[in-house]
Amino acid sequence: MSTELQTLLRLKQRVYRDPRMRSHISEQQVTADTASDDLAQFWFKKMRKIFQQIDDYAKWVVPFANAERDFRFLDLGCCPGGFSSYILAKNKISTGVGVSLDPKSGGHAYLIDETVQDRHTILFRDITKLRVAEPAVTRISDGLVDLPDELTRREYDLIILDGHQLRNQKDKEALLVISQIIIMLKTTKAAGSTVVMKLSNAETTSTKRLLFMLDMLSADKPRSLMAYKPYKMHREKATFYAIAKGVGGGKRQQHQAYYLKHFEELWKKMLERRSSGREFRSDDLAFIASEDELELFGQKHQELCADVWKVQSEALLSRFASFETTYPKDL
Repeated sequence: MSTELQTLLRLKQRVYRDPRMRSHISEQQVTADTASDDLAQFWFKKMRKIFQQIDDYAKWVVPFANAERDFRFLDLGCCPGGFSSYILAKNKISTGVGVSLDPKSGGHAYLIDETVQDRHTILFRDITKLRVAEPAVTRISDGLVDLPDELTRREYDLIILDGHQLRNQKDKEALLVISQIIIMLKTTKAAGSTVVMKLSNAETTSTKRLLFMLDMLSADKPRSLMAYKPYKMHREKATFYAIAKGVGGGKRQQHQAYYLKHFEELWKKMLERRSSGREFRSDDLAFIASEDELELFGQKHQELCADVWKVQSEALLSRFASFETTYPKDL
């Protein structure tokens, strides 16, 4: 285990024990759940900045406009639209599709400027209710909605998986992740696409397996898979972004077909068991990588996530210091 991870795990234990930190987290959650229009605009601008940081770090996920080449993107979990807004502003001929929960159902408002909305299509859908595969049992289809045509085409240069459950809908968090992955696997270009996926708790086995999958799907070139924690909004949180380039291109299509088949089977099983409310079990993603394969991936995983753990550790140390909380000198 790396020094960065050891430090973070010790700090996480302190988070659970420190009432001031728990209160701080609770206040942040209340603010997020009751955001005013002004605060929503503030977050929208922050999200634009975050995607600029991701773009800069990855060199680049969004190209400047090129009259000879279209640029299409898909933004899952789009609203309020900060990521899409940044892309539309940087690439003046880009076009995109966003999918987000309807504000009438508790989703975020759509705040993309009207001047670029002609290049952006917003689909208000609950991703967990999309029929991303065909259930084996007909009755399971009750309440499911067919995939829009936009989510069945292999035409996107960039696919963003940023959907997250609201706190009052946490019962479908695992289903949301699986559904987004299936949509991603169905919509990458045959020549390869860039995927930006929000993940959390990089040290867990399930996240390690998802990173292994992205590694297997991405191009066999340096920096084809990266992990980045934006400092603006994610520094204290367990969340970070994986950036994978060349996903599904060339020889990787064989891996893509394998993963799509197994994720569709997992999606069906979760619906059939009526178990969409549970988190991933340790064996749910076992098809991605065996224990031996994960062990071989271990060194790359540590190198990939070292900065993610370091940024979070430094942020938590700073937060503890602001509470004038003492902490062991060996941290």
